[in-house]
Amino acid sequence: WSVRNKAGAVLRAKTDTSSIATAAWDPALVASIATKASPRFTGVMLHNDSAPARGRRALLAAHLLSRWGDRMWEFAVAILLATLFGEPIAPAAAFSAAVFGSCVVLTVPPLGSWLDRTERLSAVRATLFVGNACVTVTCVCLALLTGEAAREGTLEPSVKTVLLFGGVLVFSCVAEAMSQAQSLAISRDWVIQICESDSELLASLNASLQQIDLSAAVLSPLLLGLLLNAVRPEARVLVGAAVIGGFNVCSLPLELLLTQRAYAVFAPVLAAKAHRHSDGTVHAHIHGARPHLHAMLHAPPDQAHAHAHESGGAHAHAHGDRAHAHDEQAGADIVLFEKHLEHVPGGDGGAAGGGCSARWVQYAAHPVFGASVGFCLLFLTVLDNSTLVTAYLQFRGLDPALLGLARTADAAVGLLGTLAYPHLARALGSVEAAALFSVWAFWLSLAPAGVALAAVGQTRAADEWLLACMVGARASLWSFDLAHTQAMQQRVHETERGAINACQASLSQALSVLVQLGALGWHRPAQFGLLLYASLVAVLAAALVYSAWYYTTVCTAVARCAAPPAAARQPLLPAADR
Repeated sequence: WSVRNKAGAVLRAKTDTSSIATAAWDPALVASIATKASPRFTGVMLHNDSAPARGRRALLAAHLLSRWGDRMWEFAVAILLATLFGEPIAPAAAFSAAVFGSCVVLTVPPLGSWLDRTERLSAVRATLFVGNACVTVTCVCLALLTGEAAREGTLEPSVKTVLLFGGVLVFSCVAEAMSQAQSLAISRDWVIQICESDSELLASLNASLQQIDLSAAVLSPLLLGLLLNAVRPEARVLVGAAVIGGFNVCSLPLELLLTQRAYAVFAPVLAAKAHRHSDGTVHAHIHGARPHLHAMLHAPPDQAHAHAHESGGAHAHAHGDRAHAHDEQAGADIVLFEKHLEHVPGGDGGAAGGGCSARWVQYAAHPVFGASVGFCLLFLTVLDNSTLVTAYLQFRGLDPALLGLARTADAAVGLLGTLAYPHLARALGSVEAAALFSVWAFWLSLAPAGVALAAVGQTRAADEWLLACMVGARASLWSFDLAHTQAMQQRVHETERGAINACQASLSQALSVLVQLGALGWHRPAQFGLLLYASLVAVLAAALVYSAWYYTTVCTAVARCAAPPAAARQPLLPAADR
């Protein structure tokens, strides 16, 4: 391509047309355009072999800080609410239903579409800042509620109490939505761009992200549980809120700095943001999608295309053989690699974001839908060693330090699952086969908890079996999570990553809300067995749904590829002529 900039100089670059035809963004070309058309990318080190390693380390360090805060808050919220209200299950269930029902289910799909059309660095910065600020405000509200309870002797309903608890719910909703969006941006978009077509590097980076998550789950609940166990029960809420709020305030600048450093290293592959229009056009913009118009010429769509930029520069070019740029200082858009592809449901997501129903239609029509539903069904359970089961076991007489140790063992076993996953995928031949094996192993690991409860009832032995089964099942669960994540990364196009993965997150949280509602209905500790058996049925359904998707999609595709084409099976000439 060549383009004349504002000063009249002609910027030129060459690219292989075959890379454009496959919609593969050439990092060298993107870097050339970025450094010439945008001063922000001047000085990016492209030829330093250590730069990618430093960028990945910065990204992983930022992820560690983010997940440490998330895991600490996730563990503490059940204990803080149970301590504040004196009720083990109902407050935690109401909190989770409000957060995941009213916020995550409704807001994450639009946030996914927003991620698809927004500059990557700006999107992550916004989610980090808003999320950390909301957690801090939530901790302040909890501290004020503790003061009200101490002054009145009990937490009685009043205007101030209702407003403070409403603040806890509202700011927790926003914080959880931002956490989900930030996780989608990093794990379902950034890592794919960074690894490009290197599937082994992608598997390694996915495993590193999961190992960091599990390491945070090992240490943060343990340390926080020991701290809360060391203070008086009446001071637990205040101390917990102070620790979590202070951590979020102190970690935010470091998270922003580390994210900026990672982006600076990988700017050539992260700067170009591809999106798809309803007419089938796919192209990438530097610094996120920009509003612009498309108008087809009289020629067929696969031969020529014209569009007008928001700044007014209208022109036409043939599809698949041109890449062009406009001087950013002149106010024009920068567009790379225009290409005409087949229309897909939910197109135009990059330009307008689509409506709510369009996003769900796009999700349901995607080939990964069956696998995604199987994954989401795993959220329809209380056997996850999280809020509800933590509150239940605390009511059964287990102190916070023991619950923290149980979570430590839980995460340590999960870490073993992430280490075993690459070997399992290599042995079985594909990530989908590894996921199928893992989901069935997960159900078989949890089943003894139901058998023990049926045999001995709600006794200390049943509690120990429950903890042992949940801990032992973590290895297969995290192995399945890694396998399904990589399958989604490889099967979902860049223009749909945010929308598809956000709908999956929304569906999984909607099923989690059903669990919370069931806990509200069966909130007495004596009824916990009903929740346990319903959870086992849900995990079995997840294994069956994923198996059906695997045999109807993966195996069918393999058989189709292995079969010789019809033309090869039939002779070209009659037998007599041969």
